[in-house]
Amino acid sequence: MIDHFALLHDTLGLYSLTPDMVNAALLLVAGIIQWANCWRTYKDKCIKGVHPSLLAFMWCWTLWSITYFYNLTQYYSMLAECHLFVAVNVWVWQAWGYREKK
Repeated sequence: MIDHFALLHDTLGLYSLTPDMVNAALLLVAGIIQWANCWRTYKDKCIKGVHPSLLAFMWCWTLWSITYFYNLTQYYSMLAECHLFVAVNVWVWQAWGYREKK
């Protein structure tokens, strides 16, 4: 019987991908989406409906993930998480700067 899944992976060369590389690719996509969010925030000059706890959580989570991936020796994921961390920091900075003054 032919293993079509294995044949597909072999044809696409996906056997050389490690879980670290797949995770890093997903994190890079998340970083690109976050940069798009930063651009939209810059154009709108405001942030509405975002609770400050989300900003704090995202900042802490990305910082934690950098050290976590480093300790797991998943260096591709760590570098991609650094990219996401910079984008999240820009977003947090924007949120602070564009917050509504009461």
